[in-house]
Amino acid sequence: MTHTRQEANELERLVRGPSPAGIQEVRALQRELFFAALGSRGSDQFRTYVQNGIDILQGGRLSCAKHVTSIVRAVSSALCREEHATVDGALVDLRKCGWYCVNSDEAFPKPGCILLWERGPTGHEHLGFYLGRVSFLKGGDDLALSNDGEVAFTPVLHQWLEYPDVEKPRNTKMILWHRVLEV
Repeated sequence: MTHTRQEANELERLVRGPSPAGIQEVRALQRELFFAALGSRGSDQFRTYVQNGIDILQGGRLSCAKHVTSIVRAVSSALCREEHATVDGALVDLRKCGWYCVNSDEAFPKPGCILLWERGPTGHEHLGFYLGRVSFLKGGDDLALSNDGEVAFTPVLHQWLEYPDVEKPRNTKMILWHRVLEV
């Protein structure tokens, strides 16, 4: 995906953290994770995972864990050891690799955080990425990116606090962060 100069400047501003002098190097892994997640928007590569002749992701309906773990693992296998088909498996791996829960406050969420939304009508929890305020996308709301298991069956942008389920929006349940994203 090619970005305009304005988009590139906005993305660079977004992944910078505050510093006493106001000047800070862009956090390389955080930036890479942000761009990898944003670049996955609309991709159908996370739709299927066949095990014993059965597509356990149901053509994209249950692809959120595969989407998140594929992106994180592509950035660094130290951040996620394997791609996972289930949220539970993904959370176990992410925690073993050093991801930890943070509270929503002035410092969090930050671009690159992994979000967990509560169970929906299918009985499944949902994973995605926090992207932040991206002014050139969807009016600059605080955005998240996660796999849409209801309509598009691909990663889509949406408001971060709620996953827009067709029947009832799901609230954000957990925010995960990794210390290596700070450097």
